Amino acid sequence: MRIGGMEKENFKKNETNIVYGTVDANESRNLLWNARYKSPNLPFPLGVHKQFEIYLQQSTSAYRRVLNRRIEVLSFEQVHESSREPAILSGYRPDVCTVSEAFLSLISPTNETLNFWSHFLAATYFIVRFQHLYEKYDFWNDVYVWPLIPYFFAAFLYPFMSSLAHGFSCLDFNARHICFFLDYGAISIYSFGSALAYRAYVFPANLFHIEFERSFLYVAGASSIISAVFTCYSRFIPDEKRVLQKTLRIGWFAVAYIWTEIPLVSRIATCSVNEMSETSILMGESPCDMSATYHYLQMAAMGVATFCYATHIPEKFFPGRFDLFGNSHHFLHVFGVLATHFQMQGILIDVDHRREFLTENDMLLDSFSGLLLPLTVILSIFLVLFSFSLYVLFFYDIENMPVEKKRM
Repeated sequence: MRIGGMEKENFKKNETNIVYGTVDANESRNLLWNARYKSPNLPFPLGVHKQFEIYLQQSTSAYRRVLNRRIEVLSFEQVHESSREPAILSGYRPDVCTVSEAFLSLISPTNETLNFWSHFLAATYFIVRFQHLYEKYDFWNDVYVWPLIPYFFAAFLYPFMSSLAHGFSCLDFNARHICFFLDYGAISIYSFGSALAYRAYVFPANLFHIEFERSFLYVAGASSIISAVFTCYSRFIPDEKRVLQKTLRIGWFAVAYIWTEIPLVSRIATCSVNEMSETSILMGESPCDMSATYHYLQMAAMGVATFCYATHIPEKFFPGRFDLFGNSHHFLHVFGVLATHFQMQGILIDVDHRREFLTENDMLLDSFSGLLLPLTVILSIFLVLFSFSLYVLFFYDIENMPVEKKRM
């Protein structure tokens, strides 16, 4: 059947408009529909072929437009005080952005890009590590390895929540507060998860069966909950008192960390051959000696991370030079993850080589402390985060904030 001249001309005109972007997506679909189904003289094979060709070209064009888009990057003076970081002069995202802009910022050069990817990839790595352990240990029936479950959950949670906070805190100012509430809460949970793993596998023989050992996990749980409260509260302190903000955050996290590290330091300082199992005797060294190197590296990495975060080095001495790469917050993320990795390596060595010693000396963790207490602490911290989030959403008045964009 012959195609009418006018219909063929209209189809070519519609095709040109679609391919070269002179019409929007909805209109293009209408034009395709009209060209295919409202042209009775148009042959079916030609209509299908043209529709596929147009769709392919339109999709490629849209994909290229997405890749070529860039989020607006602002300077220090263009963002609100609460979004500014000392000695970081550029690379800021807008104070209020859309969801698509937040996603786009993750693949664009901003001062949050490395913060997101360093912790997102770390969270993925810790999931893979646990998957390998799941294939090695019988988590369903072996009570001895149960404390590893909340520990690895905490080790995954804190970098994952941190990546979400750095990636999507620009949605609006309420979202910024809530994102970092989740970040602080996850760090508090990780603090308790570390204490749990230490009590289960690292605790020195000289501290067992005394009051310190009986109260260790309860104090660790209480300090984790309190640190979540005070670090979340620090977000309501005015930006003019930034030193007080940072003191509250570092101070309470430091208290929880120091309490957790006491048994580790004691064990390293008093390494004893008494805890040697048959396996370690064959290898010629105690589990303490085997894991000590990783524990030392963990403490060193955590020291570097804390020092950089507290002092804002190196950007403090070279303002503007480390806006996108190599600033103190990047060091905090990278060395913090390294500290967790080294800690994990040391703990897993003790898991394998101290089982016999801990079992024979009645030092195993009971089921309440191994599962129910961690669950209680985690739920309590999430209740703290939920309470602060409700306060921000319904009762907290944010003064002098710019007008929000309409979200996509």
